[in-house]
Amino acid sequence: MLEKSLGLLFFLRKPSPYRKGPKLIFLRITVDGVPKELSLKRNWDSNRWNTHAGRASGTKEDAKSLNAYLDLILAKAHEARTKLIEKNAPITSVAIKEILTGAAERKKMFLKIFEDHNKEMEALVQKEEYSPATLERFTTAMNFIRDFLQSRYSMQDINIHSLNLEFVKAFYLWLRTIRNCNHNTSIKYITNVKKIVLLCVAHGWLQNDPWALFDMTLDDVDTVYLTKEELESIIQKSFESDRLSIVRDVFIFCCLTGLAYVDFYVIFSMHRYHIR
Repeated sequence: MLEKSLGLLFFLRKPSPYRKGPKLIFLRITVDGVPKELSLKRNWDSNRWNTHAGRASGTKEDAKSLNAYLDLILAKAHEARTKLIEKNAPITSVAIKEILTGAAERKKMFLKIFEDHNKEMEALVQKEEYSPATLERFTTAMNFIRDFLQSRYSMQDINIHSLNLEFVKAFYLWLRTIRNCNHNTSIKYITNVKKIVLLCVAHGWLQNDPWALFDMTLDDVDTVYLTKEELESIIQKSFESDRLSIVRDVFIFCCLTGLAYVDFYVIFSMHRYHIR
């Protein structure tokens, strides 16, 4: 990324042309000659302000306290620029202002991030780095979150900072009751969704995992296996219906290869075959 010039200047401005008394303190952020101004929501007497230094003048305690605050804002502005460089994001005066005000984080909506993740995964499916079935599971999980937000909160999306333990518990209950999923299936969907939550943590958009205390333990399941004789009897079974014969062949194929039916279905669906 090319180096960009950054200028930071504190100055005073009257809140109104007709108003007397202390003035508001502003920060002017300039990147490559493009300025953006930010109000610090603080007032100061212009008679105690050093315009050249952009700081409060004098040695009184209130002046020292204000200057310390301004130094902190200055450090945060440089830190914002560093974050943009690390993310390989465009460095602009608007982007730095949004980070300082928290607007950048408030804009982070969960479903939008989920959709972007799935689009990237879809591109990698074409590169055979993910299976179509994996993409389908994440797509289903995203649609479940969308339906849950609509039915529970009448919302189209949710800010990532609103994700908490109460939210995931409510989502689990919705999966169990409204979608009629069993415990293990519900946890698997939540695991898919949690990957997006952890993605937000990895990017620094969330400070920590808001679902860390949610119990993701799966129930033990006694798997019932077909015996060799039972499998052989299915292979030898004749059906009058061609459709049932195809279903039988698909089932046997999955048994012998270990391929999950959902993976088989997705692969054939992509080739316009509909195995149900």
